[in-house]
Amino acid sequence: MVRSTAGDIIKIAVFVLIPAMAIALALLSAFAWFPDILSSREVVVARVSVGENGAIDLTQRWVGDGYLTQVRHTLRSGEVLRVTGDPDAAKVWRARLELMTNSASVRIRFRGHDWGYYYLLQELSFDGKSQSAY
Repeated sequence: MVRSTAGDIIKIAVFVLIPAMAIALALLSAFAWFPDILSSREVVVARVSVGENGAIDLTQRWVGDGYLTQVRHTLRSGEVLRVTGDPDAAKVWRARLELMTNSASVRIRFRGHDWGYYYLLQELSFDGKSQSAY
């Protein structure tokens, strides 16, 4: 007869359960970050200044089945405009925002996406369509 002791249970937890949980959390972090799920706060992924026209941010907020991914345009007056690019995206860890002064736009690249935000028109262009900020 084999008897389990408290030491055996602790060894199983340390060598099996904890590594399994760490692997599961690492895999989950490709789609969602646990602190984001708990807080549901808006995270600024990247930011670029557009001079007198304010600043452009790529933001994400956990909304239950993915991340609400938006472009936030903060005007110098303090007014904030938003436009949604993807209502249920995967977690974005980094993005590149590139100011394109010739076209008065910001090129936004992340996770294979390539969006354009035209800050004078206050319009986001992505996937062959465009959407106005509100």
